[in-house]
Amino acid sequence: MQHIERHIGEKTFTYAYSPEPDHTQHGEGVTHPNVAQVCEHLTTIITELVEKLKPLGARSRISVIVTADHGHIDIDKANSVFLEPTDDIYKYLKTVFSVRRKEKRGEEKRGEESRKEKKSHLRQEPHTDPRIPFFTVREGMHQDFEIFFKEEYPQWHLVSIEEAENMKLFSDSEMSPVARKRAGDYFAFSRTKGIFSPQGDKMETAVGMHGGFLPEEMLVPLVIIPIPTK
Repeated sequence: MQHIERHIGEKTFTYAYSPEPDHTQHGEGVTHPNVAQVCEHLTTIITELVEKLKPLGARSRISVIVTADHGHIDIDKANSVFLEPTDDIYKYLKTVFSVRRKEKRGEEKRGEESRKEKKSHLRQEPHTDPRIPFFTVREGMHQDFEIFFKEEYPQWHLVSIEEAENMKLFSDSEMSPVARKRAGDYFAFSRTKGIFSPQGDKMETAVGMHGGFLPEEMLVPLVIIPIPTK
């Protein structure tokens, strides 16, 4: 409120974010009674804000806009994929290097450099989001990966990053080199409410999720409340 009052009469935009009801929906599901309670609490906060802004309405045009960055669904565990460490998909996913530094110990090492770099292999898990998993594939195995994935996970639709760019799914402009590298080679989506995640990941215990292409995940509310000028 202090920020708004200081800038009355100016063209400004004040942003406030609430982690709810997203947090509760992840942990307890979309239809859990606690979600309704959280939404009622947010409604109370917004109502109080509007009342506090009313005295300022005569001095400036003010609107309160309430929206969300995504929708939400309850996870369908029966249509989900929870990867085991020995699953065949890992034969196709790229192994990346992690550089660790290890101290040299022992009298014979004195006078030499005290540290050295040691490389270790780390397996590249499906990344980004359990509703839209991204995959980085080993060199020369892309065609085999496509065949394997479509046979192994028929409820999931595989899309190459090149296809996504051509369809302008990410942006109307070309992806930056950083975004292109992070995206890997493919992503997948499902028309079910399942998730795709390594077993043991924290999302395995989640009840609600978002990030996919279902209407419930993509449709968001938009409420615009003009503050009266009198």
